[in-house]
Amino acid sequence: MASDKELGLDRPISRRQFCQGSAVALGASLLPWAQLPAFDGSPELSAGYYPPALSGLRGDHVGAFETAHALGRRGVRWAQGSDTGEGTFDLVVVGAGISGLAAAWFWRRAHPDARILLLDNHDDFGGHATRNEFSLGDRTIIGYGGCQSIDTPSSYSTESRALLTDLAIDLDAFYQAFDRDFYQGFGLGDAFWLDRATFGVDRQRLPFQDRLLRRQRTLQRQVASLALARRMLAIWHTVHIPIGMVLFTTAFVHVGAALYYATLLR
Repeated sequence: MASDKELGLDRPISRRQFCQGSAVALGASLLPWAQLPAFDGSPELSAGYYPPALSGLRGDHVGAFETAHALGRRGVRWAQGSDTGEGTFDLVVVGAGISGLAAAWFWRRAHPDARILLLDNHDDFGGHATRNEFSLGDRTIIGYGGCQSIDTPSSYSTESRALLTDLAIDLDAFYQAFDRDFYQGFGLGDAFWLDRATFGVDRQRLPFQDRLLRRQRTLQRQVASLALARRMLAIWHTVHIPIGMVLFTTAFVHVGAALYYATLLR
């Protein structure tokens, strides 16, 4: 396994080198995209480029992983970059997911005039918090392209809740806008596919099947325990009368012997 040094730790890298190497790196301050001038090496900022309107798999898409694979797996190295003349930045954030965007947001709030550069190897900001847009006639339909909803905001830290407030995110609107019983109402649920090439059989697996199987095994153990208890009870019903007679007879003989022995002592 290659060491951090071999993978490029502490090796100088310029902004241009990063952008050209990842092919789809994003460079932007926290201004709206329309106000950002495009520059060579960042085709994502060209006119008409709008990731939410793209289709297909939008996770680690083509262009997002080739550079890292080339570096880590094949040991590819690149020549030292040169200054592009685009000036300096007060903050460079590597990774434009929710954590990177939040870091840039807090820095911009503390330093309103700061120049901030966000770098990411994907074609859109947000990490898992992305969206897809579709046109249906004169309607625009928005669907989540990554995470579905904010998970348990009630447990967020004070800073995180303040960020949601600053971004004007109305958490209460979720309960009116999101049909939480949609899938159950249509009898839908989660599932995953086991393919023959990997698992030796083509089979659809549903999560509730696992729950049913666990419940079935529990019930089987309970039934087996009840059956054992019934067998033991049946055996007891069979032998308890003879045992009781033997014990009674033994006790009677014992009492009689005790009385007889006591009489002899007089």
